[in-house]
Amino acid sequence: MCRYAEEMRYPTTRSLAVLAATLLLGACTASEVDRDARIDIGGGVARQNGDPVAGGRVAMSREADLGEVFAVFTTLGLACIDAHTDVCLGSRVTRTDSVGRFAYVLKGKDTQGFAGQASTMVLTSGIGPRSDEVAGPTTTYRFQVQTEKLDIPVRVWESQLDGATGSFGARVTWTAVPGRVLPPGLGSADRSYSIAFARGDTVVWNVGGARSGFAFDARVLEDSAGTGAVVAAIDGEKVSDELGRRIDIALRSGARMYESPAGAPPSRGRPCFVSDADGKLVAQSPCRLTDGEFSEDFSPTVCGGQTGCVEPTQLSTIVDLGTRRSVSLVVVRGCANRCTIETSRDRRTWRTTGVAAAEDAALRVTPPVAARFVRVSAPVSIAGLREVSAWTGGVGVAAGPLFVEPGALEPPGSPGSTSSPRAVVPIDRGNDSSTLRLVAVGILCAVGGALVAILLSRRRRREPAPR
Repeated sequence: MCRYAEEMRYPTTRSLAVLAATLLLGACTASEVDRDARIDIGGGVARQNGDPVAGGRVAMSREADLGEVFAVFTTLGLACIDAHTDVCLGSRVTRTDSVGRFAYVLKGKDTQGFAGQASTMVLTSGIGPRSDEVAGPTTTYRFQVQTEKLDIPVRVWESQLDGATGSFGARVTWTAVPGRVLPPGLGSADRSYSIAFARGDTVVWNVGGARSGFAFDARVLEDSAGTGAVVAAIDGEKVSDELGRRIDIALRSGARMYESPAGAPPSRGRPCFVSDADGKLVAQSPCRLTDGEFSEDFSPTVCGGQTGCVEPTQLSTIVDLGTRRSVSLVVVRGCANRCTIETSRDRRTWRTTGVAAAEDAALRVTPPVAARFVRVSAPVSIAGLREVSAWTGGVGVAAGPLFVEPGALEPPGSPGSTSSPRAVVPIDRGNDSSTLRLVAVGILCAVGGALVAILLSRRRRREPAPR
């Protein structure tokens, strides 16, 4: 997506610039607006049927640019951190007028990053909840500013959610996104659906690649109660410059209260162990992997404050189920490095159950295996693991409605709102290595931008002055 190489004006430096851009600016897109130009970003917010939303809240932010990560961490006032985004550079909030219109006035530099690249802007708006919802639907656009005037039509998706549980597991149904909700020309764009379950600010589970009415294993929700919503995503669609050139759209349905009937897994509260430098197993007390809290990193320790003790890098952990059980499902949360899951009866002979390729993964054990111990291993570290759950039995749970009426439950925290431009889209939260990767790419982006700027500057100095 890097356009530095595509739009170089000086052929004698083109090859060097292409090389620099290819190697160092893979994640950057050159800005085509003047840094001092006035930028007007406006649009309208409307309901699904086209009625304008008067007095609606609109929040816009600029995502942290890779080359600006250092500025964020060294200038704390620029950091904006909430439950769903690691770093942002502040937000601008406005409200729609009586006919649903909103407007922002910026400078070109407000839409550009550290190396002069076009930053990604994030715009979110929504409407209030219906009587059966605890949070209303919201729409988020991600786009880049490559012209001085943008007009973005924001439409909200007012889907009707329902859900049930039973012998099939759990099932959620919803009405599809109508074409009229999308910007011009995107009515037939591919949509991907996911079901997002949250307990306050903690993501419980995201059911990806979902279809209305298909069944999933309710055990991934454990004994949680919180809010559930469906997110329809459209990624990387080409549009006019006035709409943002290439945009991502996340349409989030209204959120409903849910209560899972699956209960706690047999592994809940069971002890877990890691090895010290001599290979001796050290119990973790308390065991954060089996406590039912899905947001805490494992961060195991074997030193216990001992002087001179160096914490080894932990590559595996063992959960003791206390007795042999017929394990049919293992759920891991926070596995950022392709974890391998194994089971054992005696902690001597191990059987590989599978590999968790996603950060949060549910691995079916077919047929079920008798095991007392579950081992989770990673090639780099298991410190970022958040939860390991071992289940027996099948997918069936108690029959009944999945969603309940507002006020019937009071789960910890509060449902998400539009106060954060990214709060409508759950984002995978990795361990500290994700930040390190961001910093590393930021260095490359900044160095690459500086290299291209130097090359162009030298070329300009060599150009003969116009006569």
